[in-house]
Amino acid sequence: MDYNSLSSKLSSAAGYLVDEAAEMDFPKLASDSLTLLGSCDGLVCLSDYDKSSSYGADDICIWNPSTKEYKNIPTPPNSEHSNMDQGLYGFGYDDKIADFKLVRVAEIPKPVGSSDGCEDGSVMQILTSISDTSSEVKASWVSSHSVVQIYTLGSNSWRTCQCQDMPYYFPDGIKPGVLVNGALHWYAVDKREYYEAIISFDMTNEIFKEVARITGSMLHPVVCDYSIDYNNVSVLGGCLCILHKTYGVKVDVWVMQEYGVKESWTKKFTITQKSITETGRLKIVCEFQNNEIIFDTDTCLVYYDPNNNIDKRLRIHGASMYQGVEQYVTSIVTLGSGTYVEKPKTRKRKSSEI
Repeated sequence: MDYNSLSSKLSSAAGYLVDEAAEMDFPKLASDSLTLLGSCDGLVCLSDYDKSSSYGADDICIWNPSTKEYKNIPTPPNSEHSNMDQGLYGFGYDDKIADFKLVRVAEIPKPVGSSDGCEDGSVMQILTSISDTSSEVKASWVSSHSVVQIYTLGSNSWRTCQCQDMPYYFPDGIKPGVLVNGALHWYAVDKREYYEAIISFDMTNEIFKEVARITGSMLHPVVCDYSIDYNNVSVLGGCLCILHKTYGVKVDVWVMQEYGVKESWTKKFTITQKSITETGRLKIVCEFQNNEIIFDTDTCLVYYDPNNNIDKRLRIHGASMYQGVEQYVTSIVTLGSGTYVEKPKTRKRKSSEI
């Protein structure tokens, strides 16, 4: 969708049907629970991670929709024991070595009282089925520690960052990192002091650092429902942005006008439209020249014009399921796999069946 096409077709009061969308065949993974782990320079990273199951090996592939080439990458170490409800993934490019990287942070259980040299220990809950025929589960609590793992496309292998302190957990679950100032960013909560913060990961030096602590008006009341009232990290005008959502009431849009300077946080505007406030998933997909914004929500894309306080739901023609959105650019980057997405073969009907 380009700006001129979108703006000319949004003059009506009703929602807009996006009929320019192109349907594509995509790599088939082990299950249909696809999750977008990120998009970078024309490559898309996909996983079949199922949020309904806290544990299980991740089936991950990198795909170039332009060339249809895809690459199934090795299973991350310890993925069958990790809890990704507390972790994250991030996909990006390392300019120094001219290669793509996928970073993974996961909570790994360890025996209570054990020591692995890291000081980021926390407690996590494990749910196990009582029997194969019962829907009941047994809850138990164990000590855990965070593991930072990095996959490099060129070597087609994972390695573990040795004991970088990771004193945060990520309440948003698996969300692609937000690229600002050359680094990926996520919303996090400190495990020890329980304060909220934005942390970043630099793909070149492979270091996490805290960019900003969330304070003042960007914090939610202690008595709120954190399952629906929370902050989302986005980018607006090239700056780090916080979408401070109070479900069904409003979304305050805060922008860090000078990167890393906490005094530069500025509230740009407040949104009250239900199409944007009544959603779990909320992020800025893109913005146009007159400050119009496209939001990604649970059920659809939403166009919002802050200048005139207008919102429009954007429905994609022919789309029955909606898993999320990432920006994408055409690319001829090769993955070196030699495997390509093929259209499903249709069985020819016999003349007796016609």
